[in-house]
Amino acid sequence: MAAGRVRAGLATADPTDDRYVVLLLAHRPVALRAVRRRRVGQPAGPWPVSGKAMADALAQSARLGWAPSFPTFDRNPLDLADAAAAAGKSVADYVIDELRSGRMCFAGEDPDNPVNFPRVLTVWRANLLGSSGKGMEYFMRHLLGTHNAVRANETPEALRPAEVRWRDEAPQGKLDLAVAIDFRMTSTCTYSDIVLPAATWYEKYDISTTDMHPFVHSFNPAIPPRGRLAPTSTRSPPLPATSPGWPQSIWAHAPT
Repeated sequence: MAAGRVRAGLATADPTDDRYVVLLLAHRPVALRAVRRRRVGQPAGPWPVSGKAMADALAQSARLGWAPSFPTFDRNPLDLADAAAAAGKSVADYVIDELRSGRMCFAGEDPDNPVNFPRVLTVWRANLLGSSGKGMEYFMRHLLGTHNAVRANETPEALRPAEVRWRDEAPQGKLDLAVAIDFRMTSTCTYSDIVLPAATWYEKYDISTTDMHPFVHSFNPAIPPRGRLAPTSTRSPPLPATSPGWPQSIWAHAPT
């Protein structure tokens, strides 16, 4: 699930923290300060997540389909279609039956279970392990399993989530592979296992926008991409997906 981990209790008094909670579930951040659990709700009246810790509210939003989450379930999604076919059911009916029976659960309900770890991280033209990663030290510890400067203590028991499972042993190094696709040597590239070149805005069709202003900028290529640069993001992901773990050069699969 993208990020904000249950370790923070994720019911902070700072509303700006809520934007990053989804990004933290996978990297188990700890509370940087002790805060009272605030009710999640709205002035108009009660609603399904009223009074819950933020991590619990996020897990419920995934169950209800309000928020996207991946990994979604505690099973490999590649196996669900085969299992549904073997059971003689549609994928939708099979998933519903498995969830209702309790045989399958949402990954966000137990993010520290090894079966729910995000194993491969692909970062395309973003500096997640740097300026874009809010709580970068927790990314370093729990996703990469490398040197970090985490100094905070674990969240007190009274502030922990009630529904999302809490595991006393915080896992470190959840990722098996980190891939960066960029035209800059960012800090994310520094910590990635594989770095692939990307075309710049001057070499491809693109659309750029931010949450800081309402404008959408369109780009047209001024020059063709040089060398093996992939003009779009769709050509690069298959490269790392077909090579690590096998005794062959990854460049044998490089796009031409």
